[in-house]
Amino acid sequence: MGTSPADAADAILLTLENLFKLDKVTRLASVELWVLLTTVLLLLRFAFDFTGPWFGNPRRMFFVVTLEILNQNLVIYTMGLMQLSGARVNDYFQVWAVLLVTLQYSVKIGRPYTPSKQVPLLDLMSSLWSANLLRVQTFYLLRIPLWLIWSLNAVRIVSLFVTSGKGETNNQESMRLVCDYMSYENTLSSIPVPDDGQKESKFSMSGYKYLVHGEHRVLKQVQEDPTRSESSYKIRLDPYGAHKEQLVTVEKVWDDTSESGLLGGTADPGNHHKDLCLSFALYKLLRRRFYDLPMHELKRRQGKEKIRSLIFGYILRDYERAFRVTGVELSFLQDLFYSKHATMFAAGLRVPFWSLLLSLALATVTGYVRYIPGRMDPADRNRITHGVFITRLIVAIIVLKELLEIVLYVFSQWACVLMLCKYVQHQGLRRPAVESVMRLLLCFGSKAKWNHQMVRQQNLLVTFGLIKPGALPPLTMKTVYRRGVVLGTTGLKDYTKNALLNSLVNLKEKRLALDDYFSNAFKSNEKVLKLKWTCNLKVDTHIILVWHIATCLCEIHFFDEVKVLKAVRQPQPFMKEPNGTLPVATTDEQDESEESVWSDKYATAVSLSNYCVYLVMKALVPDNGLVAKKVLNEVIREIDYVITSKRKLLRSMKMEEVYTCLMETVDKPCNNRDHDQRGGPDVEAVAQEEGDHQVENEEDYEKLDIGCSLTRMGAVLGKKLTEVYHGDAAGLWRDLQSFWMGFLLHLAAHTRAATHAKHLAGDSELITHLWALLTHAGFCENHHEEAVDQDEIVPDINQEASR
Repeated sequence: MGTSPADAADAILLTLENLFKLDKVTRLASVELWVLLTTVLLLLRFAFDFTGPWFGNPRRMFFVVTLEILNQNLVIYTMGLMQLSGARVNDYFQVWAVLLVTLQYSVKIGRPYTPSKQVPLLDLMSSLWSANLLRVQTFYLLRIPLWLIWSLNAVRIVSLFVTSGKGETNNQESMRLVCDYMSYENTLSSIPVPDDGQKESKFSMSGYKYLVHGEHRVLKQVQEDPTRSESSYKIRLDPYGAHKEQLVTVEKVWDDTSESGLLGGTADPGNHHKDLCLSFALYKLLRRRFYDLPMHELKRRQGKEKIRSLIFGYILRDYERAFRVTGVELSFLQDLFYSKHATMFAAGLRVPFWSLLLSLALATVTGYVRYIPGRMDPADRNRITHGVFITRLIVAIIVLKELLEIVLYVFSQWACVLMLCKYVQHQGLRRPAVESVMRLLLCFGSKAKWNHQMVRQQNLLVTFGLIKPGALPPLTMKTVYRRGVVLGTTGLKDYTKNALLNSLVNLKEKRLALDDYFSNAFKSNEKVLKLKWTCNLKVDTHIILVWHIATCLCEIHFFDEVKVLKAVRQPQPFMKEPNGTLPVATTDEQDESEESVWSDKYATAVSLSNYCVYLVMKALVPDNGLVAKKVLNEVIREIDYVITSKRKLLRSMKMEEVYTCLMETVDKPCNNRDHDQRGGPDVEAVAQEEGDHQVENEEDYEKLDIGCSLTRMGAVLGKKLTEVYHGDAAGLWRDLQSFWMGFLLHLAAHTRAATHAKHLAGDSELITHLWALLTHAGFCENHHEEAVDQDEIVPDINQEASR
């Protein structure tokens, strides 16, 4: 007989009542409450990993580590409380103990993003503890399913260690084979490389034998064949000869042009599925940069021309494709360093398939527990029913977690690539039913990870008001002002994408030098080129800060709308988005269409300027990260000092007044005298006047020499640019756009691979996408990795294997 809605409601109310009752034995919260709390926290821990790597965010990392410690201690405490609570044995305690330990291990095993694969000793002891509870006193109807759950959990733990070790080994061998393969890949085909000036629709992948999948199968065949005498270190991969059945190349994927097939023109009109395989092949080439392995194709003329033809003739012909390909490529790199996907799929679909079966089996056996009725107690003939709801809730959470793990791996891009490779290799998969299932999986799993395409913005001339709690919040809440904080994000617009990629294409077509960004941008303006000191700045951080201040001053000078803005802003980009035409100082001869065109150039220049300052703050620049942040803080301190000399409330200042303050530094001489002898402002008096504006004491400014500062250099450059381009605002933003685009490409090419790897733990950055394209195009081949910062660690493949 089924349970009526009224009975179900009564059971829920009774459960909620029991949750908040004190235990009669321990005089503490009920066991049900602790079990429910522990279960929810364990699921929350899995949810954090399910959303992506959290190592790049210190706040999230602190929260996750705290949650990890709480979970570990709560499981042990709750199991100990079960043995102390109740005058008689409650079979649900045994059920909860096994389910909690199962969920604890299941969360750790299924956790997609984790910095360690170690199982703590305390977790192992809690598992043995739950096994002992099963052995001592457990109802026979429960003993069989609970032992099955515990056994399946143990099998998953053992298989995790076995498959992780083998997966890491396969990744190492695969990387070595691909590296050796690229030393002779260009000799395997005599097909001429297509000209990069041809139209995209006619681009052919003939001759591109870049490996997509299958090298691990060749290695396994060699190692398991006792009749072969050649060492695995002497394997010569032949994708169209001896290893035709095992290897899948980019050329083979593009040769599948059947109109009715999964990769045909009508089924894949935008080449999304093919580009997914291309991204995987490029990922295998790019990962060598992180392990100091040689990039052989760039050291041979034919190999370099081939990959450059691919980059410039196919990928960069469409900015949407360019960022989609690099986005998927970087997501594979992210999984290599910060997730288990690379080890799970290192040997193909075999390991994920068995993991899928174990998850389904565990979910099935766990779901069976909810159908066991309450036990008839032999002592008082009363049915124990107050734990039914809690048990079913825990069971539902475990089943939900297992299903989420299945979804995570089945719909991953790794699974999509392997499915496409199987489809290319086996004709038996070309059936309507099979193709329909594959299309469904590809629809959910082949999307690029960098969907939002946002770039952070940071402006040094804008002050951001922060609400800071005092000793007795909210009574002591106060506003403090900080300069140089991140003001928000702005979308990477289509015109910015086109301009960046066109700038990259010009490096090859016009044979421009990557490091000549200054002369490339201002080659038509001799007056700017005469400013030799602007290109004599040898440190990239100095160049960013000086040119950023100059760009901001130009923006204030040419835009009346910006002049009246408050110096204290909300967290939003300083840049104004172009919308048709902008209120700028233009000449009479300039028509509206020209104004609209160069307004896009203005937005690109300003957004990239703000983004480069953000890169300094994130230490995502070629310079030492600690030194870069110190220089940034020093410039912020200089700007604060200059602006507070106005002796006016900061919150009432306009950007025009900030402009005036900075321009007053242009005539200051560079000497070693203290600023207090030059009649510097009384900073403490200014702070007392504002009341809520916290500035540093005058002692902090004693060593400042504004005459020799980067701030003054930026003001001088800004004044010079406004004078040179007087009446030609369009030319100014055109050249500044070229400068910032060229300089950003310079930063991307010179930033170390280890620095890019560290920032892959969070959202991928625009500069990392450009770095990937520049690396494949051969612009980074002469930039050797320099000494590593103390806060940067070059990933070691042997260390990765031991994790």
